[in-house]
Formats: sequence, structure tokens, C-alpha cells
Amino acid sequence: MPITLKINENVEILETAVVHHLRNALEKFDRAFWYMFQKNISNKSVRVYSLFYSSTGDNLNHMGDIKLRKLGSSKIELTISDPDEYQKLQNNFPDEKTDKKPHLREEIITYLMDGLREDNLLSSESNKSKPSTMEPKKEKANLKYINLQRLQGLKSIASTEFDLSKLIQLCEELNNAYDNQGYFSIAMLLRAILDHVPPIFRFKTFEQVVAQYGNKSFKANMEHLEKSLRKIADSYLHLPIRKQEMLPNQNQVNFSADLDVLLAEITRVLRLQTK
Repeated sequence: MPITLKINENVEILETAVVHHLRNALEKFDRAFWYMFQKNISNKSVRVYSLFYSSTGDNLNHMGDIKLRKLGSSKIELTISDPDEYQKLQNNFPDEKTDKKPHLREEIITYLMDGLREDNLLSSESNKSKPSTMEPKKEKANLKYINLQRLQGLKSIASTEFDLSKLIQLCEELNNAYDNQGYFSIAMLLRAILDHVPPIFRFKTFEQVVAQYGNKSFKANMEHLEKSLRKIADSYLHLPIRKQEMLPNQNQVNFSADLDVLLAEITRVLRLQTK
């Protein structure tokens, strides 16, 4: 059934949280799905994210939409649709596909809703199977670019080989920049982190880390940082002034999931070294 919730929150905060958890879900479910932001929506008060199964061998790969609609300056209607194509899967596909696709969709939606709840954007009493009106949350959502537990994990490491004080400071400044919508600063700080950490993996450059370290999944995350983030940051740093500029937004610098994978691996490696 469709999910419809009314949430007392700024649309930018809720949108950032949705994108963050969708990107984390991509890694959790091994990129078995993808999502697309519908930029051509005529109504500026509506944001739509369409979800698709990664398989393109059939015509029923659309698993529904996530829609954010502004009801006021600080109230959002969140709708997760349940399209007809999803219902047809149960009748039109062999058992092995029927078992996988609806089950995958349900896991993705559950993962997203649990993430929003952990961010204090949803109350614990939310009913996923039917429309619900949310109570105002009692405190501002604790949304950080770098997860605070991940940052605390770095701080707890007592490495005798590497001084982590600069890395920790870069991470803290990154969170501060995110809190203050400093999107230029976010990209530049991320680039600084990429240039700072390669010796932990026994390499001189981050490009070498991407090419020679880790499994296929880790490499995919690092390639996204090296190829996409670095180009974006370099354009901010080196592009001369122009007659007309387009300023970055939170989506353009949203590499938090890839960065979290990197920091998690740094934490794991250094903990092994200190044992």
C-alpha cells in the first residue's frame, strides 16, 4: 500500500535525508536498484525520486516514486507510491523473480523509513501501511555530513604510526560547513581528505588507492570520489569568474555515503594495526 505522511520539517532537510539514505541503500543492496530525480517537475514545491530495479530485461522495472510536497514553510507531505507495475509482478513473473523483486522493494523502503526515523524525522509510532499524520518532533534532526558515531570511532583510535588530528579536524569542519550550507567548503574539504589519507593504505596518491586497494564494491565508492568529487572540487578551486555563475547545492556535493565507506575502512585498518 502507498505510504503518505505529513512531517513538520523544512523541505531541504527532509530532501537531504532522503537522498542520503537512498545512496546508502545503493551500497547495502549492491546497486540492485537505481533512482532518478525528476528535475522537470513544473511545480517547484514538489520533489520526485523514481526508483527502478537495476535489471532492464523487462518492462516492469519501476518500483514506485518518493514524492516530497511542500504544504507550507515547515510542513512536508511524504508519499511513497505503490505502482500498478509492482502489483503485476506477482502474476507476470516466474516464482524466482516474484520472490526477489517485491521483497527487494520492501527492504529498500523499510531501510529508508528506518533511516528517517533514526534522524528523528519520523515518530516511532509511524504506521508504514497506511496514511499517518506526524506529530511535531521535539528536537532538530541530527543530520550530519559525517555520522557522529563514525567520527567518534576515528577519535578513539590510538595509532602510533599516524597522527589523526588533521583528519579529525577536516571531518569536524566538514560537518560545520554542512550545518551552515557551505557547499564550496564541503567540496574543498572532501578533496583535502582524499589527498591526506593515502599513506594509511600504503600509497602516495588517492588515485593509487582507487586502482590497487580493496574489493570491487570499495573501488566503486572510491572511483566516485576520485572521478566525480575531485572534478567538482577542482572546478570550484580553479574556475575563473564568469559573467554568470551557478552556485552549488547540497545534492551536488552529496558524497557522504562514499566518504563514510572510506572512513569506515580507515577505522578498520588502523584498529587492526593497533592490536
